Amino acid sequence: GKQPVGTYCSSGHRINADAVMEIVRDTLKYLKGQCQGNIHHFLGNYRSPKYLLDVYNKYAEVNLQVDKVLLPQAQGENADMAKPQDGLLIESCEQREGFTQWDYCTLDMTVDRAMAYPDGRTAILTYSNKDSDKISERLERKGVEHFKIAGTDFLWTKEVKLIFSHLNVFTQPENIMSWARILQGIGICKKMVDAHRFISEANNTSLRGNDLMDNARHQMIKRFIYDCAQEYVIFDTETTGLDVNQDDIVEIAAIRIRNGLIVDELDLMLYTEKTIPAMLRDKENPLPAEYAKHKKIGRKEGLVTFLQWVGNSPVLAHNAKFDYQILNANLQRDCGINDLAQRWTYIHDSLAIIRGVEPNIHSYRLEDLLVTLNLEGKNSHLAIDDVKATKSLVDYCHRKASMVFVLQNDFFGKNKETITQIQEVYGKLYNHTKSLMQQKSVDGERNLLASEIEYTYHYFKDNGLIDELPKMKYLMTFLSEDYIPKDTGLTLQQLLDKYMIELMTLRESDLCESKSMKDKVNIYVSTIHRAKGLEFENIIVFDVRDGFFPFFEWKQILDRTFDPAERERAQKGIQEDARKLYVAISRAKKRLCIQYPRNNTGHGKMGWFDWPAKESPFMACIKHFFVTMDK
Repeated sequence: GKQPVGTYCSSGHRINADAVMEIVRDTLKYLKGQCQGNIHHFLGNYRSPKYLLDVYNKYAEVNLQVDKVLLPQAQGENADMAKPQDGLLIESCEQREGFTQWDYCTLDMTVDRAMAYPDGRTAILTYSNKDSDKISERLERKGVEHFKIAGTDFLWTKEVKLIFSHLNVFTQPENIMSWARILQGIGICKKMVDAHRFISEANNTSLRGNDLMDNARHQMIKRFIYDCAQEYVIFDTETTGLDVNQDDIVEIAAIRIRNGLIVDELDLMLYTEKTIPAMLRDKENPLPAEYAKHKKIGRKEGLVTFLQWVGNSPVLAHNAKFDYQILNANLQRDCGINDLAQRWTYIHDSLAIIRGVEPNIHSYRLEDLLVTLNLEGKNSHLAIDDVKATKSLVDYCHRKASMVFVLQNDFFGKNKETITQIQEVYGKLYNHTKSLMQQKSVDGERNLLASEIEYTYHYFKDNGLIDELPKMKYLMTFLSEDYIPKDTGLTLQQLLDKYMIELMTLRESDLCESKSMKDKVNIYVSTIHRAKGLEFENIIVFDVRDGFFPFFEWKQILDRTFDPAERERAQKGIQEDARKLYVAISRAKKRLCIQYPRNNTGHGKMGWFDWPAKESPFMACIKHFFVTMDK
């Protein structure tokens, strides 16, 4: 038969999701019986005033069959809030003769009510996206600023994903999906699958999308192959800590390689007054013991000796950025030498190289690479041992790099026209963002990340690659005023590293709950589904009539069908609609207004129709709490 929609258990077998929920419900019922008198639950509701919580509790008890003993009681400063005169209201209207339900009832009634509330934020909640669209259109015609939360989440549209993908490739250059979105978004590939295939093919030659922009990795490997065929130096430092500006180099070691063989080595222990850490993560640091038993030389003498020993040879280190930065800082502080950048115009990094030739290794720490690649040497965290271990890694990279370089040459040759097109269409934006990576925000001004997102949006829009996004202004306000502090002291690269992953998971609901949005927008239009988790002072639930709550199809099935499976489906549909209406009414913090038309009018298959309508039967148990107004 038809396989049920479900999930998979730990053994890999497919199971029915409904069956799982039934087991959960039975288990909870069993536990409740076993623990009678010893059940702990949260009785206090600190959000809702009592007059609203009474409505929610009665609805939950009758329509959701929630045990009365488990329902919360109003507590806290909001509990005794006085009910406004229009705090609980049911509004209905008679449809104008000859007009469909969209012309007056309940659109104008709803909009008028939303505009009439004097304080707080108001949300109009609808059953469907179509209803939200109609209400939003009516508000726009009246010139009322509002925020619509319906249909596809604005922050998950292809346009916003394209903007975020552009920034993401600077913090995750290996992200195939981001590069594929860019290639499709700028029109290089018509289909996402073609863009994905192109980037994957590049990855198979150890090229990332970034390499297609400036050929940096290709040139890095080319230079590495050339220098390894000559004489070069591998060096490493051991330090008192990871602060490149404040910590001291304690040990500095190097080996000179000529024709693939070690021809000389240097190992210096430098005097320091700073404490050497006893532990490196969860391992004992061997450096304090080595420091204690070795002869130390003065800091200036040792650093100058090292520079003279290296001479003009090309240099290499594993994670070279750290070793270079702390060496440069120590030379400036202890020796007054400020020209390391001129002495070493280029430094090879075996970390970058191994990432280039072996892009799919799970860990690029030196000790893990030695095990994974079955290489000689040990990463003892003593500098002389580590440079010799790095030599084994370099030899491996040199063998691989020669083969990779050939594949990359073939890829560039075969796709020259496409790569040129990518650079022409996307290069200006890519290079603009790349040039800002090490810049910091100016004090008191919008942070660089928000500014670059706005620049990217206008670049794509002005070049006809995306349409205008009216909600973009809300995102920019949120990023500038709520999400990222103005005075972070971080560079754009650091901001991307810190915020980009979280930024790509944002939803419109995050914007709605932000202070800047609360200050700027008073009226929201949302489907009930999208309003889950949100709260507003005033809630208007649109078109709460029988036929929507519950949906008419469920009643038809129960009236006409005896098939047990179909009847069960209808019962579940009714239960789901009851839960949906509960979600809607429980969003209110101060006022709750229920609206519906007293008749249905429009054009159908048989021509014009006009028949009576009535409020949802779910309202019967709570109607006595409300004031009723008929228009």
